[in-house]
Amino acid sequence: MRITTKINLLTTAWMLCIMVLVNTVVYFSFMKFTINMEEAAQYQKAEDILKVIDSLDSSKESDEKLDDFLTPHSYIRIIHPNNKVIHELTNDSLLSKKIKGKYTETKQAQAHLISAENGEEQVLIVRVPIKNGNQITGSLEIGERLLGLETSKEILRAILGFCTLLAAVFSLLGGRWLANMIMKAYFKHD
Repeated sequence: MRITTKINLLTTAWMLCIMVLVNTVVYFSFMKFTINMEEAAQYQKAEDILKVIDSLDSSKESDEKLDDFLTPHSYIRIIHPNNKVIHELTNDSLLSKKIKGKYTETKQAQAHLISAENGEEQVLIVRVPIKNGNQITGSLEIGERLLGLETSKEILRAILGFCTLLAAVFSLLGGRWLANMIMKAYFKHD
């Protein structure tokens, strides 16, 4: 194998290793940042729901008020301390069947992967305690499919893949140019 070919392949391999590392960091940073933003939005929604729950009198009135907080493919549950779901509102029965209600005394958020009609989907579940004075009387659970996240992940993967291929082409061209420059300089001094 010629020395120019070795230099070209080495620079291209090095560039691809760097691109894979950078793409991995970008992808996982994007996922973490996006899920953190979704968690913050869900926690805010939970706080708003808790304010509405405190002001309600009847179950019928609660359904009407809580229905305003449902987004496409989501559910809202009120869970008793014995893990019994005492009230649930949903517009996605598959989602509410796949995720079991869980009582909690602390704020918590979890991302789950569930199998759905179109493959696996990311679901965010947020749980916050319901307090009556200083006493915890139950917990509020909100679950929502992150459909926008799935689309964004696919777009990001396509962009990163395209950029990696583009970098490989430019690296091959740059490696060839660098190898030729090195060989010219080497033979010029001999």
